[in-house]
Order: sequence, then structure tokens, then C-alpha cells
Amino acid sequence: MAEKGRTTLYLDKELIGKLIEDGWNVSALVSEALELVYSPDWEDMRILTKINIMENRKEEIEKELKILTLRTEALRVEDERLARNIDDTKTEWELTKRTTRLSGYITSLNHIIIVSMYDIEEIKSSAKDILDKIYELNPDFDLESHIMRFKTVMEY
Repeated sequence: MAEKGRTTLYLDKELIGKLIEDGWNVSALVSEALELVYSPDWEDMRILTKINIMENRKEEIEKELKILTLRTEALRVEDERLARNIDDTKTEWELTKRTTRLSGYITSLNHIIIVSMYDIEEIKSSAKDILDKIYELNPDFDLESHIMRFKTVMEY
């Protein structure tokens, strides 16, 4: 057995107090720790501790990556939904603008129909520019049917 002597160590008083309170012999604990440092197992313990720290960090990273993957997927889904909503809103906006323009042209055409006293040739001649714009917005527009319906409505 090795000869023992007194020495002074600067240690955390609170930690030493807890060890003593828990029944530890601090002198024996320090001696055992010193012997462990010079034992053949010390390097194994040091490497195993390092591996353990790295494995714990790897687990933390994997958890974080799972969270980020889920968040990325949620953002991708939201991005696609917003892209569809933008496209739908733009389409609706364009249709609304077309409808508004068409309504204005139809109102002008109706005034010409009244002034022309429902004469289709007179209307075609007087409203040529307006009719071109109407046909551009609605190629299926039927002038004769429109005049008939308009006349029916105006007779009420």
C-alpha cells in the first residue's frame, strides 16, 4: 500500500458538503479517482465518455432533422396551396375585369339598340367598334338573340 500524506485541494465547498452529507468519504473518493486515472481502464472510460457525448449529440441532431423535415413539408404544402390560391385569385380577377368591361359594352350597345329602334343593320353599322370588343370578350355572343331578349325586357 502506498504511503499517504496530507494535501490541500481547492474544491467546490457545496459539492463536498453534499458528498459528506450523503455519507461519502471524500478522501477515499479522491484517492480512488486518482488511482483510476492511472489505471489501464482510464483511456477506455475517456473514449467511451467521448463516444457517449457524440452519440447523444447525434441523437439530438436526428431529432432536430425530423422536426425540420416535418416543418419543411408543412411549408411546402402551404407554398403549393398559396400558389394555387394566387392563380385562382388572378383568374377570378381577370374574369371580373372582363365581365365589367363586357357589361359596359353591353350597356352601350343597349343604348344604340334603343336609338336604332331595334333595326339590326343600323345597330351593326352604328355599334361596329363596340360589337368588335364584345366578340373579342365573348366570341359566342349572338347579336340577334340579344336584340330579341332586350326588346322583350323593354316591352314589360
